[in-house]
Amino acid sequence: MTDAQVAPMVRFICSNQGPKYKSMREVPAAKRWSQSELRRRRNCPAAGIYAYDMLRKQKADDSAHALYFGTFIHRATDLWMRTKEIVTVLKWIEAQLPHLRKESDMRMARAMMTGYCVLWKSAKVQSVANGSRFCVPFPETTWAGRNGHYLCGEWDGVVRWNGTTYMRETKTSSEDISMGSAYYTSLRMDSQTQLYYGAAEAMGYELEGVMYDVLGKPANKVPVSGDLDAYEKAMLKSLQNSIEGKTKRKYMRYDILITPEQVEAAWEDASETIRARVEYGLDYRNDGACRKWGRLCEYFDVCTGMADINDNNRFQTKEAKHEELA
Repeated sequence: MTDAQVAPMVRFICSNQGPKYKSMREVPAAKRWSQSELRRRRNCPAAGIYAYDMLRKQKADDSAHALYFGTFIHRATDLWMRTKEIVTVLKWIEAQLPHLRKESDMRMARAMMTGYCVLWKSAKVQSVANGSRFCVPFPETTWAGRNGHYLCGEWDGVVRWNGTTYMRETKTSSEDISMGSAYYTSLRMDSQTQLYYGAAEAMGYELEGVMYDVLGKPANKVPVSGDLDAYEKAMLKSLQNSIEGKTKRKYMRYDILITPEQVEAAWEDASETIRARVEYGLDYRNDGACRKWGRLCEYFDVCTGMADINDNNRFQTKEAKHEELA
């Protein structure tokens, strides 16, 4: 399986408002919005300016590791959905080693996908549409839609699960992912899934809900000795215990209903986030977003006057506005 076969295709729908573009790349960057950008700007407009207007990011920054690893697992699960061949999936994971930040990432992914493939090999899930990148116009009922803005992203495709058609959404988490947990409950406000659901409908898919395919990360740490073989063996044992019900579940699949009202509200929230920047120029700092998940925002020192965003020793310019879609 080559990288070209794993890399997602792009589905593009042109807006009825403004110029008639033929592809996502023709849409001006100022008109393209990803969920990552929308979330960043909603959480803190100042950070949104540094990241998406000035295109600056911190050098050697590991704060995006969870997002990066999640994308890696997305590709691996998508490959499994297409081939149902565990050897193919594991060989692809191993082939990514030169592109990964740490070998331990490959070891964790290999362990997680081994358990995943063994657990779900007999599940009645069929791929209807492979995951792809997309670029669709905002609904014309929204301000963003009337002004020719587009939502761009990468979704996980459509599956038939026990006879029902679902949009598939893959997640990774270090939290408790069991049914009824805070993680599970919070999915009712998952704006990304609601937006992607609307995008899938715009692409012509008739859906009956979302199948969340959630993989929990093993809590094992790399030994002080650096023995990665022992690290991977311990993770496999931990995941086996989870599958056998001896510990909390590390693999969950939820089916969740998405209502038209939720999709409409998600489009409207995203549109108003765009409008706040484009029409009103909001650029304030939100001190409630400075510290999350035990770490400070990468722009904290800039906002407090301790660093200069133009300092090339600390920050670098991104290669693209939305690097995850480049």
